[in-house]
Amino acid sequence: MSGPLPAAEPTDKLAAVGNAGEAFVFKTSWKGERITLPPGFAPAMKLKGIEEIRFAPGMFQPQSDSFFSYAIVFSVAKDQALSPEVIQREILVYYQGLAESVSKSQGRTVDAGKFTFKLDRAKQATGAPAQLPPTTPVTQYAGELDW
Repeated sequence: MSGPLPAAEPTDKLAAVGNAGEAFVFKTSWKGERITLPPGFAPAMKLKGIEEIRFAPGMFQPQSDSFFSYAIVFSVAKDQALSPEVIQREILVYYQGLAESVSKSQGRTVDAGKFTFKLDRAKQATGAPAQLPPTTPVTQYAGELDW
């Protein structure tokens, strides 16, 4: 998925874990869900917090140009270090658990141990989100899951 989420109502807010005064604001018509981290399908994750996910309108329609497109935000407490290595590991563990859970529910098996996740620093962010002061450093990463 690339580009910003389309702006539309409703507006949904998610308080950052351990920071009740902070909130993520989603202005989108994309449907979504919120679950606790680690999720039941990936108990090996070490991050604790909230996962906010939004599904594109065509997420589950193979003929759609937005098939399998979604956005995920992990909200974790400030005391949890998020180095590139931690982010890489946690996303890999997340998708390994998700694949195993979905495959099992469909009577199949998958060797999630063969999955790899590559994380690279993306080009410097051109602007911080509106709720952050302009001087706040923002680091962006791009990842690729090979399964």
